[in-house]
Amino acid sequence: MRAPSRGVAVDRLRAESHGDRLSTIEAIARAMGVLEGMHVRHAIEHVFRAMVDRTLWAKGDIDDDDVTGGIPPGAMRHDPTGVNFPRAR
Repeated sequence: MRAPSRGVAVDRLRAESHGDRLSTIEAIARAMGVLEGMHVRHAIEHVFRAMVDRTLWAKGDIDDDDVTGGIPPGAMRHDPTGVNFPRAR
């Protein structure tokens, strides 16, 4: 099976040299969509989007309101500069 198009989340976390590549979990989600139904694909992709968004949030790249599924209580952003990131609420 070959996935027909690039995944949405791959280019948000890392630069890809090939535009037709997917992350492993995106490829698995697409395969499960074919085998088990689109509801399975969508469920896996939702969890993956939440992981990607929370990673980007932790790095300070996106705001709280842009995170799929929200931010869990007690979550803290990574602070490589020693300056605390403010949490928007």
